[in-house]
Amino acid sequence: MVIKGVLNKLRLFLDILYFKVFKRKYSNINKNLIYILTFNTKSRLNVICEYYKKKYDNVVTIDFEEKKKFLQATFSKNEKVLLVKDGSDLINFIFFPDLTFDIYDTIKGNNNSFFLEKIEQFSFLFIKKIIHRDLRITKLYKNKITRPRIFIPDNAQKKDIKLQRTYSSFENIKILSIGWIDFKDVSIEKSINFFCSRGAKIDVFISPSNKKIYSSRIEYILKKYPHLITFKNFVKRNELLKMMNLYDFGICPHDSIDNKSFKIEKDYYESCGSTRLSDYSFSDLDIILSKKYKFQHKLAKSLGLRVLLTENYNTIKDVQDLNKYLNK
Repeated sequence: MVIKGVLNKLRLFLDILYFKVFKRKYSNINKNLIYILTFNTKSRLNVICEYYKKKYDNVVTIDFEEKKKFLQATFSKNEKVLLVKDGSDLINFIFFPDLTFDIYDTIKGNNNSFFLEKIEQFSFLFIKKIIHRDLRITKLYKNKITRPRIFIPDNAQKKDIKLQRTYSSFENIKILSIGWIDFKDVSIEKSINFFCSRGAKIDVFISPSNKKIYSSRIEYILKKYPHLITFKNFVKRNELLKMMNLYDFGICPHDSIDNKSFKIEKDYYESCGSTRLSDYSFSDLDIILSKKYKFQHKLAKSLGLRVLLTENYNTIKDVQDLNKYLNK
């Protein structure tokens, strides 16, 4: 498996070299376009591509399967971001200093391969612009990367979106949470307490392993708010998107209810983005998040979504306050 991975990287290197030497002059690139490139990514990262296409007129997404278009865009001078599955995929692109890298995971820390781990470590010596949404990247490579860059280009032609709606009562509000939660830094418990204590209903979609690890805490929450909160297994994304219009809010994880610090660097909070935010954007759900997550806040606003910051819960006494806050 490792040999196959190394051979694939070598083949890509030769493809890039061939394109650079023989075909670069044939590139025909629209200078006003912004490119989101995907290479060896997990399917869930395609969400990032989809919400950019939905919200911006001049964003184009290209997967490596369209090799010629992919390489033309990579060599272009356009604004571009490259999505990769893990740090070892960076090796073929270390000589493209104008690329912004969006990295889903790391080799180091996952016990995958000593050789691929060394490739990953070497690659990080050359990468300058990174959007990293995985804590391991912050912890393992903080001395090898510069301050993360937020990819919401100034020249993105945002579509005009203005949401206005009101809620009649907390009891009629339905809230959705998708993805991993740990009741520490990737927590939604503060929001559970705020909304469920006022009668709102919450559905939490998590993996069976996530349920198992935090079964005692989940059981405590279910006893505290019976009939108001459910913890459900993941469903396929296409099915989930069809269900989105049943909900009013989408929760992005925030800090724990006791605000304990787990010594996560400030840069991580400022640059972390959740793929669940892009899912919520498909139905224009109102977004719940913490102001510490500056990337998510900026992204939600750029997508025309209304944002409720968890830090402002104490200023909201009733549903009228909630409506005023969201529509201001």
